[in-house]
Amino acid sequence: MGYSCLDIIADFSAQTPSRNSRVSLHQRTNLDRPLFHPMAEKPPFSLASQLNSLTLDASAVAVGKYLPSQPRIRLEDIDALTTFLRQDLCTPVLDRLAPHLYMISTPSGSNISPLHYQKIKSRQVIITEDPRLHLVWYHDRIFVKPLPAYLLSHRFWERYLCRDNSATAAVSPLQATERQRLANAARGLLRTYFYLIRHESDFRIAQHEELQLVPKGVTWERFCDFSSAFHEIADQDVAERYHYGELRLSRLNYLVKIFMIGRDYQEVNWQYSEYFARFYGPLLFVFGVLSVLLSAMQVGLAVEQLQSQHWTAMYRAYRWFSVAILCALAGVLAWLIGVALLRPFDELAYTVKMKNWRRIKADTALPSLQSGQTPGNQMGSV
Repeated sequence: MGYSCLDIIADFSAQTPSRNSRVSLHQRTNLDRPLFHPMAEKPPFSLASQLNSLTLDASAVAVGKYLPSQPRIRLEDIDALTTFLRQDLCTPVLDRLAPHLYMISTPSGSNISPLHYQKIKSRQVIITEDPRLHLVWYHDRIFVKPLPAYLLSHRFWERYLCRDNSATAAVSPLQATERQRLANAARGLLRTYFYLIRHESDFRIAQHEELQLVPKGVTWERFCDFSSAFHEIADQDVAERYHYGELRLSRLNYLVKIFMIGRDYQEVNWQYSEYFARFYGPLLFVFGVLSVLLSAMQVGLAVEQLQSQHWTAMYRAYRWFSVAILCALAGVLAWLIGVALLRPFDELAYTVKMKNWRRIKADTALPSLQSGQTPGNQMGSV
């Protein structure tokens, strides 16, 4: 379907906040990508490039058929289907935290390292079927959700997730708000795979026997054809969680405690020994610092006795040595405290800078279009 320049401007005006309105970053368009997409009205891949064929009859309700790779979920059972899709795709906690996620992560949906680079970072890729853990990492682990088989079917997207205004199209059995929510989450999940699998080496890792992030039998060429347009999916067409890429679990746990007044986002220490083991290092460090401090103070007090015994040279040496140790210890502590404070502030300053930069680009996008520039030309001129 073709779009005229006036249609594009009208659609942009209806969805983009004015220059004077205060809208949080997660509600704006991701300006690292093209601004206008009819993605929300059709599947994000073509029928010819689908990786899983699902045949539906004219009414799109084939009795006895089940959701691909989920034999327990019958397609005619809409309530069970909706419940399963909600649990398998949606991330309600992260969506609620989206206005604050810029504090712990770069505000960009493309902030995702490919699978081969996860190895360089010494991270082990661990599969998870929980969508809220997708792209969440902790120390040497990163959790990745495999591609659901049903999202690889063009017919499934047409029938259940897409909005089609044609008169002959079957009406989705899902409620409009629920369908939109599920579609946004599904598009966001698919978009992450464009960045996770950028090279053939990433694809081979994804098809490893222990991971199977991508179904067997799919070739590298077919996957490239399938995912070729995923990077064109805009932030306005995905769940708010997917306005961000990788998320650090340790910081995410703190964010949940601050803004949702709850427990950890995800428990990582399942044994008491593991829980208390994380305190051993800091406690030993404090013990060592106090030991050095007390030893230096004892030397300083002990040398006072040498002054009356005519050990002047030894007195001065020990006296200044104890003072030097105390000064060095104070310097090391000041350096550690400074690094601990400055690094988070430096990361926060970077994310705020990115946030302001994208807000400026969002505010200047509409005047550029009204002056005659197309979205592609406007983005290319930056």
